[in-house]
Amino acid sequence: MNVEQVSDRLYVADDGIELSKFIEIIDAFVNQDPDGNGENDTVGVTGQNLTHGQYFSAYGFHSGVNDVDGKAEMYYVLPEYKEFLKGFAELNARGLVDPDIIQGNRQLMWDKVNSGNAGYYIVSTNALQSSWALDRPPLQLLERIPEATILATPGIKPDGGTVQSLVNPSPAYENFFVRADIDDQKLAKILQFVELAWFGGGDKDFHASMIYGEKDVDWKWNDEGTAPVKINNLANGERGTWTFGQLGQDADISGWIADDPLFNAGNKYWTGPDGSWMKFQHPEYKADISNVTDLATINAEVSGDINAYVGEYRTQVFLGQKDLDSTWDEYLAELERLGYSRLMGEYEKLDPLQDIIASYGN
Repeated sequence: MNVEQVSDRLYVADDGIELSKFIEIIDAFVNQDPDGNGENDTVGVTGQNLTHGQYFSAYGFHSGVNDVDGKAEMYYVLPEYKEFLKGFAELNARGLVDPDIIQGNRQLMWDKVNSGNAGYYIVSTNALQSSWALDRPPLQLLERIPEATILATPGIKPDGGTVQSLVNPSPAYENFFVRADIDDQKLAKILQFVELAWFGGGDKDFHASMIYGEKDVDWKWNDEGTAPVKINNLANGERGTWTFGQLGQDADISGWIADDPLFNAGNKYWTGPDGSWMKFQHPEYKADISNVTDLATINAEVSGDINAYVGEYRTQVFLGQKDLDSTWDEYLAELERLGYSRLMGEYEKLDPLQDIIASYGN
């Protein structure tokens, strides 16, 4: 790992932290009195829940659907997931994980990080932009504690392994639906409109206007002509702009919204196709993006019970209320009873997302 100081208080690593080093870091934050008050009152790692993808990455898998020798498997049945449960239960028993992590209370976690009481926290790099994230980590931490410095990394990885980070397979970070009963001519018009709204059709002025409003009224180009500068802050959907343009985020928009100097300092790591962190991002193994199977129907029928059971079991193991090794087979059998194989059978009908994306690229 190489670490670069990109501003007075921000350091950026070009690779993830190995699991053994991560444990060493959070142990030091708990047991070596980093705030110098003579008490062990800091926590090693906190977060909104135990299912952050970076925790999974530390044990060699990712959330969602994983590729297991060409077969689609959900993360929560993998042997690597079992190792994650065992590892985090041990870290919790050692007092290195914030016990409140199971509460799902975002504000509570923010307060712990912002007051300097937590050593490791997962957050989007977009939170380095002061335009919208002043109340949350890391900007609020930097505001409250002048001596605080931050090391940003793409995540955690197994010793000798690589970071696994999921990314949406489309530039649109939400789903886009079209009714099935429209004719081809109307579908073509809809897709043309979406493409224009998301990518601007090569017209930079139009592209910026779909996000920021009317040129020279709500925004103008900066002196270099490379990025829009807001004149007015419009509410979502005002003047018919952001509503249409918000779901597509190409390289231009990624650069435009990264208007904070602190964020820009690390741009070569986390934005655009050339960002060095981008190589860690991949779509999940399979997804029914064209709705060609019964996956949505079966998922609606079984996922509620499955997810509730997975969450309950995870919490019990984490808190030491269940012995993992003696109950793992029972856990898998219960997932089977709840419909796991029925669900995964639909995934087997699909091509890998990487193959689908590659076919569109050709």
